[in-house]
Amino acid sequence: MHIRNMTFPLVAGLLAPLAAQEDSVADKFGAAIQSSTSVQREGGAVRAAGWDFDARIDDVAMQFTPALGPQAAATQFVRLTPRSFGRDGSMSSAGPGVPRIQGDMVVQARAPGVSERYDVSADGLELSWLFEAPVAGSGDLVVRYDVETSMASSVTADGGACFALEGVGGVSIGAVTGVDARGVSVAGELELHGSTLELRLPQAFVDDAVFPVLLDPLIGTQFLATTSATYDDSRPDVAYDGSNDVYLVVYRRVFSATSQAIRAQRIDASTGAMIGGFLSVQSVASADNPTVANINSRDTFIVAWEAAPSIFSAKDISCRAINAASGVMSPITIVSSGVGDAHSPDISGDNSEASSAATSGALITYVDSVGGLLLMRVDCATPGAQPVVAAAVTISSHTGAKHPALSKSNPGDGIFAVAWCEPSLGSNALYVRGYDRTLASVMPLGVLVASSQPEPGRCDIDGDGTNFVVLYEVSESGAPLGTAATDIFARGIRADSVAWAFTSGPTPIASLSNIEEKDPAIACCGAKYVALYSRQFLPGTNNYDVNGAVLSPSCTPCGASSVLTGLNGTLLRNVEHMPTVCSTFGSDNATSDALIVFAESDDSPPFSSSLVAQRYQSFAGTTVPVVFGSACGTGATIGTVGPFSVGNLGFGVTSTGLPAGSLALITFGAPGATLPLGICGSCVLLNADAAFLAPVIGGSAQFDWPLRCGGYGALGIQFDAQWAILNPGLTTCPFLPGFAWSKRMRLSLGL
Repeated sequence: MHIRNMTFPLVAGLLAPLAAQEDSVADKFGAAIQSSTSVQREGGAVRAAGWDFDARIDDVAMQFTPALGPQAAATQFVRLTPRSFGRDGSMSSAGPGVPRIQGDMVVQARAPGVSERYDVSADGLELSWLFEAPVAGSGDLVVRYDVETSMASSVTADGGACFALEGVGGVSIGAVTGVDARGVSVAGELELHGSTLELRLPQAFVDDAVFPVLLDPLIGTQFLATTSATYDDSRPDVAYDGSNDVYLVVYRRVFSATSQAIRAQRIDASTGAMIGGFLSVQSVASADNPTVANINSRDTFIVAWEAAPSIFSAKDISCRAINAASGVMSPITIVSSGVGDAHSPDISGDNSEASSAATSGALITYVDSVGGLLLMRVDCATPGAQPVVAAAVTISSHTGAKHPALSKSNPGDGIFAVAWCEPSLGSNALYVRGYDRTLASVMPLGVLVASSQPEPGRCDIDGDGTNFVVLYEVSESGAPLGTAATDIFARGIRADSVAWAFTSGPTPIASLSNIEEKDPAIACCGAKYVALYSRQFLPGTNNYDVNGAVLSPSCTPCGASSVLTGLNGTLLRNVEHMPTVCSTFGSDNATSDALIVFAESDDSPPFSSSLVAQRYQSFAGTTVPVVFGSACGTGATIGTVGPFSVGNLGFGVTSTGLPAGSLALITFGAPGATLPLGICGSCVLLNADAAFLAPVIGGSAQFDWPLRCGGYGALGIQFDAQWAILNPGLTTCPFLPGFAWSKRMRLSLGL
């Protein structure tokens, strides 16, 4: 059985910085994702999946579900139950077979020397029967199946079978092939009699065959011409595991209007390449809003989502752990404890490798339609172990609470900030609370946006455990009828012992008049924040681009905003939206990079949607400092700490090899400006515009220069730097006795 894979690229690009440069690796990433498959144990069964199908194989039958997208009003399927096999004159019943996983193959023994096999390849799921020895009896070799299907069935002109949903697509079964041990092959026959399917090899071939013999039909997902590229993957989220340097992207796939799946894919953070096949987290009638966090000390991702057995049932919040190194998944844990409909989950973990066993969990916030906004902690004892609910608190009992967001870049034992929207005095207000990982409330209720201000909507929040930035929507007043104009604002806050302190007022990040700017997402990259949103191209149109900006902790832009281009593979690819971003901050990394993921959809039916991933590098736009000239006297060096880049609060200029008892003076001047040759003998001295004294400790000096966003003019501005060393024993300069100098260094300010 062969089920063909539909094209569904998750592609990557490299943004360095957000303002301009993209180095697309779409070909590599797209090829990897198109060949990705999943084979995993699910209780006593095996679930095998590809991009356009999901199959469940147990000891009784194989049920194949094609991903026909939301245009299929209900989930479609074909279920094959083996009934019998053998020569026409001597048929045997197909006995039960416990499915075994052998690499990418699922094998079930049906009798001694007879096995039914499902091979999951880049092209899909292939069914075959292996007969290891001659089969008793005479006549054709036949395998019979009982067929159950939700679609109309027919025999095709080429001798295959088709199970189709009119106007949408379905499943086809192609010709049967037989191959013996010599490689001799023969065309078989397929017959469909009501609910009975027969796969047949001719008597003459079987009589002459050298065993073992393989009987091999092909089955594939079929799409009509109008929907040949239909797929629906959206609502992504991403987390990072520093120990394994790997991201996990989670997302929702729609199989039909009544069937959805949560899937996940590991990505190498250094190269952007896929790691293994995708993971089928859960497939149910209603599954939505997946979210993911990492527990670095456990090498574990925790995925949470909302799910229900039918579209008419109340939803619960479920979660499961995924081992970051192996991709092995734990059993599912239902974490919601309320009696109402649970939805809109968000999750935060612990990025620090040094956390103790007492802090080995993740926090999940969600809305309960009866209980309000809740916060829950789930613990994970060992890598990939099943999450266990440890504690729960109520953040707000208001049943109108919505759009909760948890800060995700928290290292160690900092504060977890929860932001959410809630009705107040006839309109919405935006609130924040702070908790530690024991769920103790350590920061009181704070009002980020009052109901008297422009009405807030969706929000996102991130920070370092003390300082945070909130990115949120606000409604535009006076927007034309028929438009849904919203703007994106940011606000910085800090946890000051017992109260929240604002580090900035409401700051407009995207505020084009009459344009919808929505879907805020933000990640802390140490001294800088990556802020994302989706912007409407023209008022009233269904055409959006994902935009990005880099902000300081006080919400000052660190450069111009930019458009993330996505794939744009066809003229229909005009809706880029639902961005999410995760940084490597707090994971004991030397740099704080990030992975951005968003959905890219068609702007007309059937609204197919794929995912785009792009890597962001915090200081990729920085020019390497150039050291030139010659030192004069002591041989003192000149170097830097980190890149000369806006947002690098840890930048510094260093010198080593200084004599005991020295004083060090760092000088800065315009590029190329030097004192007249000969003023100090053979030494070439920088004509300094500024000089700063730096302490000498252990023969080294360092001048710290935090490069905050704003106040530096245009990017690319250059400075020359040179150390002046004062020591009474130095005699290198006749004009300035006791002084010596390092080489000069040219610095170019980057982003």
